[in-house]
Amino acid sequence: LVAGIAVVALALVGEVSIGAALAGWATTGLGMGIAYQAATAAAMRSSRLGNEGAIGAALGITDALSMAASTALCGEFLAHQPLVLGAAPVALLAGFAVVSVAGLASIATARRLRGPSAA
Repeated sequence: LVAGIAVVALALVGEVSIGAALAGWATTGLGMGIAYQAATAAAMRSSRLGNEGAIGAALGITDALSMAASTALCGEFLAHQPLVLGAAPVALLAGFAVVSVAGLASIATARRLRGPSAA
């Protein structure tokens, strides 16, 4: 995810081609598809028997909260720094930076997840 976002950010400042930006978005989409399912599976695997409903609810709440918060923050950036043709898209780059930091933090914290238990 973070690598794809970085490529798109480079395209926004004119450092790479539109083709590279499309490949970056494709990489990000693939990463989202893999990460979402892996995170759900890891959370369910670590739950106690009978606690799956609470874990599922917590996953739904954190998904909705993170999407709403990131959308609101990027909207706030755009409200204060509108996009102007020919100017660097500072607001979008700031939003990409915020979600990239969150992505890197999630990589660091994912190390705490336990692998599948031997039964």
